[in-house]
Amino acid sequence: MKLLFSEFYPTVDLEENAVVTISIEDPVFLRTVILDIRSQLEGNKGTCVLSDNGVPLDMAKNLELLPDILPFSGNRKNLLNKVLTAVEKNGMENIEEVQKLSAEIETYLLSISEDWPLSFDMGKITPASLLKLAGAQIELGGESLLEDLLTYMDLTVEMEREKIFCLLNLHCYFSVEELDTFFHSVALHRHRLLVFEGSEYPCVHEEKKIVIDKDLCQIIL
Repeated sequence: MKLLFSEFYPTVDLEENAVVTISIEDPVFLRTVILDIRSQLEGNKGTCVLSDNGVPLDMAKNLELLPDILPFSGNRKNLLNKVLTAVEKNGMENIEEVQKLSAEIETYLLSISEDWPLSFDMGKITPASLLKLAGAQIELGGESLLEDLLTYMDLTVEMEREKIFCLLNLHCYFSVEELDTFFHSVALHRHRLLVFEGSEYPCVHEEKKIVIDKDLCQIIL
């Protein structure tokens, strides 16, 4: 995949198992690029172009912007619903157990509501409805925020599709050692990671770095 984030600069290669950091030192230009991407994720037209083999792609389907990771929650609604659907499919493989549980729930509901004019649609008792009733959420369970991010990326690719994951200002929040481990794991898991920074930082192993300085000149490191 390639990203053209401005007509004045060459396209950026976003290969599988690649980490690309674009440091844009001019805050107005950085803001313009991020807002353009965000607008396209909301279904609007924009300047940035994401493509694969020369064919433009729908950015909303192929790129995910994670602008706020402190703290990070993986409970994106669409992703959670896909996980619940997969769990429900597993549960429905044992239909006798589902029917038994539904009958027990119906008996319980009728017993506590016998003094009231109520009826129940027991066909709506499914594994997915019970999971939602129980407040099911995605629990990433990592020992660190970066581990949670990696697990979220794995789950997103498994349940949806391969995407470009776009993060902001990672170097502001994490040490070189932490990012070195994270970027190495991203490469091993064959993800595509795009990081935008507002300042220049030392290059980390596994990271391809592009700097747009205050004069809007491009430098590839």
